[in-house]
Order: sequence, then structure tokens, then C-alpha cells
Amino acid sequence: MDKIEKALKQTRPQTASVEIPVPEPVINIPREEVQPQARPQTASVETPVPEPVIDIPREEVQPIPRLNPTMESVQLDALALERNRIISNASRKEIVQPYKVLRTRLLQMMKEKGWTTIAVTSPTKDDGKTTVAINLAISIAQGLKNSSVLLDLDLITPSVHTYFDYLPEFGLEEYLEKDAKLDQILVSPGIDGFTIGPSVRPLQKSSEHLACDPCRELIVDVKEYDPEAVILVDLPPVLASDDAIAMMPSVDAVLLVIREGKTNKQDVTRALELLENTSIAGIVLNDSVEPTELGYY
Repeated sequence: MDKIEKALKQTRPQTASVEIPVPEPVINIPREEVQPQARPQTASVETPVPEPVIDIPREEVQPIPRLNPTMESVQLDALALERNRIISNASRKEIVQPYKVLRTRLLQMMKEKGWTTIAVTSPTKDDGKTTVAINLAISIAQGLKNSSVLLDLDLITPSVHTYFDYLPEFGLEEYLEKDAKLDQILVSPGIDGFTIGPSVRPLQKSSEHLACDPCRELIVDVKEYDPEAVILVDLPPVLASDDAIAMMPSVDAVLLVIREGKTNKQDVTRALELLENTSIAGIVLNDSVEPTELGYY
């Protein structure tokens, strides 16, 4: 709570002072994650993770394979991943570690509450929500206990596929318009247990599409496709349109991403007010400049 308040106070001055209820968990993504040229930072976490937290070595557990071996697979480019700030097996520990902590705490909460579907959004644009959504989905799949499906339902500015330097033939917009089936759209980005449902082109009346029956059917179809998967949904910023609000009845909870030095307190307050009828899984403080050591590592 103190770290969030401090970060928000560093943004441009506000005309009103409002106390913000900050839900748990609060996770910090260090600045190194979003600016690779900066001096490496250690991971920073607002509250301790319940122990024990154990990362199972890869050689001891069989990776979760793609459920559909015929699914289209993308050949990953390590340089492209680094350029787009996407984690991989080659990423440094201080970059990967915050996502492991976020993964562990989120999965614990989801298990406790029976959640399966989490929306990822932000108050405004350029807070890093899509980067966080992709890296969290990858981290979940790399944990070897869960698979993950990331749906790009930012129908205003779809971009998940661009982080992998890949142009899909079909996107979720075709599914919503009933022009393609789910198995024509889902893509494996070459990471066991991780599947992407990309969108390619913006849709007119995007919020209406997100509130319609085909969108609700999409979530059901994904759950049938992989009943054990954690489903993450990348959505437009809350204050940019009504898209995120329109999608809330179809998800269990929302993860809100804010950026230190950019997101201001008033925007966080407004976003939380608009999401008042939705369970808040937590707030991610992106681009953090105040790292702390994780004592149990």
C-alpha cells in the first residue's frame, strides 16, 4: 500500500486527494523489465508470499504438451522476445522472478476462490498491461503445474501477436463474427502449455461484441478445449472505453496494471470505481524503481 501510494504521488499533481483501497496482491515489476537498457534490478514484492514457495526443476516434471498436436505453432525468435520484453528461458532471474511471484500468488488465490478466468487491464494506455499479461501467461505455463490460454480481446488495438512477430491468418474477431472456429484461431507460440487466441484487426462496436453471446460462448469453448487451463484475457484500458466493463460478467476477476511515474492516483481511483462490481485479483506496479530483495531466495 505504501509503495503504491508513493509511486502515485510521483506522477503529475492532482486536483483532488482520494484514498485508494489497494487490493492484494500487489506485485512490483522492476524497471529493468520494461527498459532492458537500464541497470538490472532485483525483484520487488509488496507483501511476503506464503511459504513454502517451490519451483519444480524442469527435468523432474514432464512439460504440459499442446492439447492439439496439429495446432499452428510459431517459431520463436529470441531477439524478438528480448526486444519486446517477453520472458524466456534465456531471461535473467531478476526479470523472471517477479512474474513467478505474481504467478504463485495469483494461482493460490484462484484455487482458493475457484476462479478460472482473469482479465488483465489498466486505467489508461501505455501502462504495460499486454506485456504483463503475456509474461504472466508464459510464467504460468513454465510452472509445469498449469497450462494457460491468453485471449487477446483488446478489440480496439489488438497487439498480442505482434510481440511474437507473427501475423495470424485468423483472429478472435472472426470467431465473434462466426466466420471461424476456435481451433482455426488458437496458436502455440512454441512454449509447452501456453496457447494464444490472437485478434488481428480492430472491430467496430467492440464493446457490443464483448457483451454479446458469442463472447460468452468463447470463454465456454476455451474451457472445454482445456478444462485445466488458466484463462487470461487482455482487455483495453478501463478509462479508454466501456470494453473492459462490458467483458467483466464473463470473467471471474481482474488484474489491474499501473505504471510507476505515469499512472496517476485519480485514474486509478476512477478505474476501481468503474470495476466496483468486479472482484479485484490485485494490482501490478509496473516499471518499479524501488526494488527489494526476496529474502527466501
